[in-house]
Formats: sequence, structure tokens, C-alpha cells
Amino acid sequence: MNANPAGLTARTDRRLPVGVPDRYPLPRVEQIVEVRYLYCHPGPDGKLIQAKYFGKVRDDIELTECNVSQLKIKASDDGPVES
Repeated sequence: MNANPAGLTARTDRRLPVGVPDRYPLPRVEQIVEVRYLYCHPGPDGKLIQAKYFGKVRDDIELTECNVSQLKIKASDDGPVES
């Protein structure tokens, strides 16, 4: 598996590392793709845990519609947190 070839770009232009299994071609820069992940840590240093791309390119949405508010956030010790 490729270690860090793709990334989720938030509206802040921050990219989060996403694994791409060898059987899928690497997506092009600025291409919108669907990513599966185990969970997400919130905050400015947040990250996706076990994020992987499984070959699904999204051409049904615009880049401006993609943002970190779509991520499901890992529950804290105080209770569940969702964005």
C-alpha cells in the first residue's frame, strides 16, 4: 500500500494522509474521492485514523462542497461528539 499519496483537502487547503491500496490507481491532485476511515481526531492537529481510498472518484459534487464538517469525529471521554 502507498503510504501517503493522496489526501483529503479541507477548505483550509490542509491535506490529511490517506492510504491507497496498490490495486487502485492514484487519484489526480484536486480530484474528489471517497475515503473510508476508522475515526477522526478533532482540532487543528486532527487526523484521520486508518484512512483509505478504495477507488471511488466523486464527480457528483464540487470541491467547494467538501469540508471537514462532513467528518464523523471520535467520541471523547466526556461523551460522543459530532461535527
